[in-house]
Amino acid sequence: LHIKILNMSKQETKNGQQKKVVKVEDEQPEENKNKIQVSATKQSLSFYVYLSKKFLQNDSIELSGLGNAINTVVSCAEILKNSKLATVTKIETSTVQVQSGKNKQSRTISKAKIQIYLQKTKEFDAIMEKERKENPEQQ
Repeated sequence: LHIKILNMSKQETKNGQQKKVVKVEDEQPEENKNKIQVSATKQSLSFYVYLSKKFLQNDSIELSGLGNAINTVVSCAEILKNSKLATVTKIETSTVQVQSGKNKQSRTISKAKIQIYLQKTKEFDAIMEKERKENPEQQ
């Protein structure tokens, strides 16, 4: 999370004490705020579904992945869609050039990339509330 401090001031509370007030601004670009970059090896599908549900509370997310992670991205989007938590608004596919090694002999290879944009449904809040009541330990 990148934030920028806009200003700092002191305000007096009702009981006469001083408190510091810091106004901050999120420096992250608008298009990257709810972006989840999926890895094929680092986390499980259930982790990405859980994370997507958390991010969807802010209305929309972008799931993206390269190469073998594409299966996880598509599966995650399908789970959210079939659970009536999100609708797919856009899908983009492309190829990107990546370095295959970290030494002097590395070469550039092309990898497939997918980006799936999801919007939360009208039923999202009700479904999530029901889920929270059924599983209070998973918060």
